[in-house]
Amino acid sequence: MESISADSPATFVLPDLHSICRYPFQMHPKLDEVSCASERWLADLGNLDEAWISRFKAAKLTALVAGYHPDADLDRFRVFADYMGWVVLMDDWLDYYDQEAARDLRECCMRAFRDPDFATDEPSALMIKSFFGRFLQTSGPGCKKRFVDGMDLFFIASEREAEYRDKGRIADLESYLAYRRDTGVCVPLFALIEYTYGIDLPEEVASHPLIKALEDAANDVICWENDIYSYNVERGRGDDHNLVSVLMHERRLDVQGGIDAAAALWETGFQRFEDILHNLPSWGEEVDRLVAIYVRGLQNHIVSLLHWSFYTERYFGKEGPQIKKDRIVRLCPKKALH
Repeated sequence: MESISADSPATFVLPDLHSICRYPFQMHPKLDEVSCASERWLADLGNLDEAWISRFKAAKLTALVAGYHPDADLDRFRVFADYMGWVVLMDDWLDYYDQEAARDLRECCMRAFRDPDFATDEPSALMIKSFFGRFLQTSGPGCKKRFVDGMDLFFIASEREAEYRDKGRIADLESYLAYRRDTGVCVPLFALIEYTYGIDLPEEVASHPLIKALEDAANDVICWENDIYSYNVERGRGDDHNLVSVLMHERRLDVQGGIDAAAALWETGFQRFEDILHNLPSWGEEVDRLVAIYVRGLQNHIVSLLHWSFYTERYFGKEGPQIKKDRIVRLCPKKALH
């Protein structure tokens, strides 16, 4: 384990992203009810042991979804909550998989998404059959395609991340920014905005260059704020696949310099999102109504993660509320991932 040297700072200061992103934030009133049911579902179908169950209870993932869609229909909220538990579990497993194991997981999961007759006893695929079967009951065809294609992008990018990890390499900034959009699983999450509100964006809207640019900007903002908040815990387990670590390596920065550089990128990305938002075209009254619902969902995703990151114990343990106030984080020692 790498220790913190005597002349290294023992703490770093997080940026005040909340003062920049002032979107309204609410939580779904049925959070507790759905959270309990979804946690039981994940434990049972995922065949999780007590350590994993405790880990996911502390993560409070349903609270993140409750902030995404505070007025969602209860059944769809539950589907999204189950999906969120599953995809974070997959992401956690993939952090410890080599490239071959990551490829095998992708093949199993994508078969479960694409082949309704796929027979398996793998927990990852059984969970897909459960939540995706409910998803298919009310999702539109465009929404379904965007969701499934987005999941494939996630697994492909995670396989690439495993390759970097196997070789002990840190990605260059350009490469990292490209594949981070897919490991952040935002593409399927954004499709779930459509599902949750019972809309299916017309192809002319979904494929419009400004909508794609808006999604990319939202994706960047969400992934980069996650990297800033998760940096310390990822450093603690020796995982360098994080924007802060990449910037530190490429620009020869210390921890605070890496945090500040990541925050500067986040602020630029957030302003890009706002600029694109105010220049969207009109597609007519009814389609504009659907677009407004979708855009509100994107905004909710950005702001919910900002608040949830200090509510969950995933990044700051039980110190989250205090760190949210003073933004001071004690630096973890760094150790090897394997």
